[in-house]
Amino acid sequence: MRTALNSDQPDRPQTTATDFLTAFISPTETVTYPFSLERALDDLSVSVESTLYIGDSESDILAAERAGLESVFVRRPHCREVELGVEPTDEVEDLHGVKRLVRE
Repeated sequence: MRTALNSDQPDRPQTTATDFLTAFISPTETVTYPFSLERALDDLSVSVESTLYIGDSESDILAAERAGLESVFVRRPHCREVELGVEPTDEVEDLHGVKRLVRE
């Protein structure tokens, strides 16, 4: 499985399980523009159809939608009550939920 972290927070690689990352993309523009996601797909040589975008904000889900990707919204503690203005493909409580989705 190839994985990438697309983050506008430069400190994320130190706080993430980087052993599993194939690529790290830090966009120069807002995350809601699909350019950085399209670049990640190209860098990893993967198709839109085989990609699942995981995020914990509305801008993450919007970026996935604009790039034509399926998305999973992770309702982490800081966003449990957030009402999204865009519809993700799936929603889960935590990253363990993502793991279950991928295995299905």
